[in-house]
Amino acid sequence: SDLNIRDAMEIMELLVGDRIISLDLPIAQVYEQVWVPFVVARRERLAEQAAAERGAAAAAADRVEPTSAEQPPQQPPLWEIPPMTTVFRLAGVDGEATEDRVETLADAASEAEAAQAERRQGLCRTFGEIGGVAAVVERLEAAVSERGQEGSLEVLDVLLRIAHACGECACTRQKLVDLGGVRALLAHLLRTIDEMCARKTAERLGPLET
Repeated sequence: SDLNIRDAMEIMELLVGDRIISLDLPIAQVYEQVWVPFVVARRERLAEQAAAERGAAAAAADRVEPTSAEQPPQQPPLWEIPPMTTVFRLAGVDGEATEDRVETLADAASEAEAAQAERRQGLCRTFGEIGGVAAVVERLEAAVSERGQEGSLEVLDVLLRIAHACGECACTRQKLVDLGGVRALLAHLLRTIDEMCARKTAERLGPLET
């Protein structure tokens, strides 16, 4: 729009790492999945060329180390990756483009979230199978009468976190309901409301009593 070019999406091409990138792809994903692998591959290629230029004898001498195994090349840290170079050009000026086109990229965040959700489901399933849900409900019911004792709030906080995790998974949510977990949670809620109301009442009556 700054160049007053109509239909810029159709006539412009964006190149990153010798590949034509779709203009609607997120920049962060292009950087992580296109630019970083391109830089790593380029460095490996240059290193191989340098080793070849030194000659077979020098390369063999560099590799003579019987006590240590060869380590696969590792990706350099992000602070060693140069800024992403982006080239804009008019499509078709030099003929048909020969570079590969990238129209879609995998959403790494979604994949990580899916893997984490699957792992959470497995942990909850195992937790329910070994009687963990029943133990949590039992401790929640006992914690109602133990409120006010030293350390009771810390224990209750842990129990509520576990109950919340159980409620997020279908495999343990139904067990939590069937074993009376909702009833125990409501009892704690009502007890908390009563304590808050009593505290507010005491604060308001305090000046009157003095």
